Amino acid sequence: MDDIPTCYHLQNGDSPGTILVSNILTGDNYHSWSRSMVMAFKAKNKIGFVDGSIRQPIFTDNTYELWERCNNMVSSWLINSVSKEIGCSIICAKSARDMCLDLKNRFTQGNGPRIYQLQKDLSVLMQADLSVRDYYTRFKSLWDELLDYNQVPSCSCGALQKCKCGAIKIFLGYQDRQHVMQFLMGLNDSFSHIRGQILMLDPLPEINKVFSLVVQEEKQREISKNGIVDTVAFMSKVQDSNTEIRKFNSGKQQTRREKLYCTHCGMNNHTMDKCYKIHGYPPGFKQNFTNSRQKGKFQASANQVSGQTLSNPFENFNQLPFSQEDYQKLLSLIHSQPDDNTNHQAANVISKSVAHSTQGAYPMKDDWDS
Repeated sequence: MDDIPTCYHLQNGDSPGTILVSNILTGDNYHSWSRSMVMAFKAKNKIGFVDGSIRQPIFTDNTYELWERCNNMVSSWLINSVSKEIGCSIICAKSARDMCLDLKNRFTQGNGPRIYQLQKDLSVLMQADLSVRDYYTRFKSLWDELLDYNQVPSCSCGALQKCKCGAIKIFLGYQDRQHVMQFLMGLNDSFSHIRGQILMLDPLPEINKVFSLVVQEEKQREISKNGIVDTVAFMSKVQDSNTEIRKFNSGKQQTRREKLYCTHCGMNNHTMDKCYKIHGYPPGFKQNFTNSRQKGKFQASANQVSGQTLSNPFENFNQLPFSQEDYQKLLSLIHSQPDDNTNHQAANVISKSVAHSTQGAYPMKDDWDS
């Protein structure tokens, strides 16, 4: 077992039903699929079975059975990594190497048409409604595939190691600048400010650094936008709350005022402890009979007082400018049959009484002295 090459070893987890890649071959994705399969075969140490570096031994060789076992395992992995229609067309191939050559000849495109398509897609690719991350992901997939077709040729003569002019380094720097320029051209005009700042840098940063700067600008805008929205929502909520509070307080005060009632005077909006008719009116107070109910009650009270005066005319005669004798004469004249002579006699009684009551230093002085 120690003499068996490592390329023939199989791990415990290796089985014919294993699917090595997530994106199976459907026809149009051959380029990305082939790169994924190459990485998977290298990880399994089985790349030699598909690139032809491990040749089929002769039937009598002691490693033939090991090769056949590994070849069948790799062929199963290939069939599991393509669609069912494509898998049915390659299942009869003799080796994993033949399967790979068949798929390459069938689905690979010429470099010219594919490069043209990639460059056209890159020229019309715009961010539009995409986020910066989604736009960069789509852009990078196209750009990396284009670079795969336009790889820098490697030097096989060894002269590159002795080169001192740095031509290869200058060419790689040119590719990086084109990479950055193409990415910035597809950004929306809203990123014109950060785009101008990046273009003023000398030398231009790498594409990963440019992408990081643009993403930071996008995040900062999202934070500012969310802050403005939150502030507006908060202020709107505060205004609504203040409006509700004012409505509540107004209704509460109105309800409270409607519940106030004075049992002494029968009026609303105050109680007995603040009634002016009990505690006195303030200086300069003017009565305003705006309430018909209050006015009616006041008139009823006045009529009641008037009725009490007429029913008992001698109760408060000292408060009037008539003597009791003049008052009796005036009543007898009023109750008699009214004519011009009666009116003239009543006028004489009132005139004499008033003249008698104004003999003091000022009107009504005698009443104060009595």
